Amino acid sequence: MLSPWGQTAYINIFHKQTDLLFNGYGIVYEKGLSASWPLVRQNYGGAIFLLIATATTLWGVWRSDKKLLFALILAWFLPVSILVFYITHFKFQYWLPAALALISTVAVLMPEKLKDFRPFRWEKILQFGALLLVFIQMVLFYQTDVQNILARYHRADDEPSIQFYDQALAALEPLQGQTIKVYYDARMYVPETADWSTVSTYDLLEYGYISENNFDVLLLMEQRIRDYLNPNAVGIDVDTFKRNQQFYRDADLESVNGYHLVYRDTFGLIFIRDDYAGLFTK
Repeated sequence: MLSPWGQTAYINIFHKQTDLLFNGYGIVYEKGLSASWPLVRQNYGGAIFLLIATATTLWGVWRSDKKLLFALILAWFLPVSILVFYITHFKFQYWLPAALALISTVAVLMPEKLKDFRPFRWEKILQFGALLLVFIQMVLFYQTDVQNILARYHRADDEPSIQFYDQALAALEPLQGQTIKVYYDARMYVPETADWSTVSTYDLLEYGYISENNFDVLLLMEQRIRDYLNPNAVGIDVDTFKRNQQFYRDADLESVNGYHLVYRDTFGLIFIRDDYAGLFTK
């Protein structure tokens, strides 16, 4: 950071990452709570549960003997939520630091002793009702939690990206022993592999990038192709996005210039440079 080139590199990286957060990766992402709500509900719970968490936070600011703590949580939650929902494009993990702080305030609904619910005044009835709704939320999410745990446990057997990597090794067997330069989409599973020099990027692909790097193998995700060929997708840079779509359209048609398709399934595609096409037989 003390050298001029280090400062310049830091500033350039900061500007690039900020632009990606605010605008998205190549295409414009829809913003706002309504657009993000399906992911919010899936990962954090229903509207009633989140409203209860908001209400307990506001109650803490108003009535708790720890008003400053609840005020600090609210002061953290509001700007982060506005940033995540309305300024950057939403990812469920972006909201996690704010959501955890908000949800933690639900603990004030728990009585120190069961007898604290007696006598049954309206205030206690509301407290018990809110606590019951939180319990129902926990029960409903229990099945989701179990499914997530089982999915992680069996990931090595069921994960499509791992299965695709195994298919890639088999499909590229004719190149075994040769040093090859491999491009793979960022969400693919590609561990360090003997004789493979690997490159990945979150940027959208175009022929200029492919030609400049002279890749021997392209590993492309089917979902990425679907996303960028979506008729509703809008590019941040219109001219660049046209070139991106041209590449992904050719990939979908299995006719990438200078490359030959050797494998395709529901997860991804494998292209090899035309120079190697003679080593492969259908």
